[in-house]
Formats: sequence, C-alpha cells, structure tokens
Amino acid sequence: MTQLTCVAEGFNKPFNPLLGETYELITSEFRFIAEQVSHHPPVTAWHCEAKDKSYRAWSQFETATKFTGQFLCFYQKFPTFIELENGEVYQILTPTLSAHNLVFGNPYLDIGDRASVTRIVDSSGKKDSTLQFQVDFFRRGWFKQEDNIYRCEGKVKLNGVIQNLKVEGRWSRELLIKENDQEPRVIWKAN
Repeated sequence: MTQLTCVAEGFNKPFNPLLGETYELITSEFRFIAEQVSHHPPVTAWHCEAKDKSYRAWSQFETATKFTGQFLCFYQKFPTFIELENGEVYQILTPTLSAHNLVFGNPYLDIGDRASVTRIVDSSGKKDSTLQFQVDFFRRGWFKQEDNIYRCEGKVKLNGVIQNLKVEGRWSRELLIKENDQEPRVIWKAN
C-alpha cells in the first residue's frame, strides 16, 4: 500500500513514465524493479524481493476511475501478492483513493472503503483462505473533518469468525492493537 503514502502529503500530478521505461532500486536489504508496460492506460508492473530471500512481492499498478457526484474515486485493478520464505502467499486488495474539491475549495486526497490481506497459500503449499485481515478506512466528513481524518480500524477473521483482536488508529500517525481486554499497545508509529 505504499502507493497510497502520497495521500497524507499533498496533491501533486503523479509521475507517468514512458512505455518500456524501467526503474530499479537495489539496497543492502532488497531489490526492486518496475517497468511501464502500458502507457494508455498507464500500467506499471513491479517485483521486489529481499536480499535474504525472506519475502518477494509483485503486482501490476493500474487504476479504474469513477465519479460519485461528490469526488473522483481511483480503484486499483490488480491485487498485490507477497510470498514469505516459509511458502505462505498473501493477497492484498487496497482501499479506494479519492480526490475531493476538484472544482471549488482546497483539493485533497483521501482513502476510504476496505482493504484486505488474505492468506491464499499456507506454509504446506495448500490453497487456503481461512486467515484474513480487513481494514476499514474512513473518509473525512463534511463538517467534522478531524474526527475521521486518516482513521482506520481492522479486524482479523479466522475461518470467517472475527477474532478478539482489533487494530485501530490513524494510518498517518500510529496504529494500536487491542487483544482481548488488555491495554492497547502501539504496533506502528510514523517517523
């Protein structure tokens, strides 16, 4: 979901590379490569893998758009896949990106709707969709914008049953995990 990090920072024209243009980043921890495989519509295929082989991830980035009457929505057409070194494979469906105030007011981007992470292959190599994490993202409201700004809530489902585990917070600042009746603890905090 790193393609959504631009939402908190501002409203800029996205980079649109030429057909066949590639980008490669190699660090001490990972190798990332992307290629523009279509220009109209813009589609970028990418692959990333850890140097220690602990994971690899891949997807194609292409969006579909829809105007709701209030804002313009961008839907990611393809899921992202992550394979861990133990053989588990996860599928990630990203939330909807929306552009607001395109004619009047200050334009801004927001995230809404649901994202999900589903294990589609377990460590034994069998197809499996019994483990799922769903995250609901809340758009800003018209009048109480601060109440929902960057807010999200997540839950874990095992065999379709919601577990007593909840993730909540502001995806731009920090996320908390709540297990059973224990005190919430911070699991991620922005730098």
